[in-house]
Amino acid sequence: MRVLGLIVLIAALGPLGTAAASEVVVYTARHSGQEPAIEAFTKKTGIHVKLLAGSTGELFERLKAEGEKTPADILLTVDAGNLWNAARAGLLSKIDSAELASKVPASLRDPDNRSFGLTVRARTIMYHTGKVKSAELSPYEALGDPKWKGRNRASAIKFQEFLSTPEVQQMFADVAFEFPANPQAAVNPVVAKWEKFKQDDINIASAGEFQAAATRLADRAGYK
Repeated sequence: MRVLGLIVLIAALGPLGTAAASEVVVYTARHSGQEPAIEAFTKKTGIHVKLLAGSTGELFERLKAEGEKTPADILLTVDAGNLWNAARAGLLSKIDSAELASKVPASLRDPDNRSFGLTVRARTIMYHTGKVKSAELSPYEALGDPKWKGRNRASAIKFQEFLSTPEVQQMFADVAFEFPANPQAAVNPVVAKWEKFKQDDINIASAGEFQAAATRLADRAGYK
């Protein structure tokens, strides 16, 4: 079964495949802000919307693993790249809707009408006003100028290095009562009371490599 309603660019909700359906299952990577629209839709049509949340990558892999047996009707995402991959994988269905065509600009629609835009986000460029002039960053393509080579990367690496320090690791871990990745960082006293944590030493890349297989296993086991 291909997903009937789709999303594009930042987040978009496609139409229903049939007016007779009493429930629509939505796989969503957007974790907030959709509730008012869903409630309004149910109130207007009487059709219940069932949400299953996850990251775009997780939902994409889930759809691939479920194949024809997927219960999903709509994929709602904020990642155009994964949406394009989903279309290439044959997971999305074409929608012929004059209403969507008239309300969603062509630039925010898939050429084959497999996804439609709902909202668009502005991306802000942050820069040091003492080192860079705004004119140097306009248009957006100016960021590709060879003169910036290495400068953004160096700052990005510096930021990641900062995030790995014990002090900052502890800040992040304390917020959600997690264990810091850096073993030199102190563990929150509340978490420490849970006794010693035995970490799995399998490389994190395996999580992506075996994600589809894990999803199929969970489905066979009836895990929800």
